[in-house]
Amino acid sequence: MSRVVHQLMSVRSLDDCLACAGDGDLVLLVDAGVGLLVDGSLLENLLVRFEVKASAVDTRCRGLLGQAEAAGVDLLSDAGWVRAALDARHVLSWP
Repeated sequence: MSRVVHQLMSVRSLDDCLACAGDGDLVLLVDAGVGLLVDGSLLENLLVRFEVKASAVDTRCRGLLGQAEAAGVDLLSDAGWVRAALDARHVLSWP
């Protein structure tokens, strides 16, 4: 696969992540990055340009399952996260 996976671990790193992300890349919300699920308008804009998924474990732990479902953000299991990383051309982490 030719896309890049951007592991967004914090909402504060979003601008840096977006500056490097290309159309069609996967933005994977993990750790505190799942907090982005509560900002519907920002998330809508991301979904236009990128594939956005979230860690199922982190989303559940923060009580954001409803927000993920409402936004249409798919949740990845840990195994799915590993698969996405293995299938990617590059994986970048944004702490």
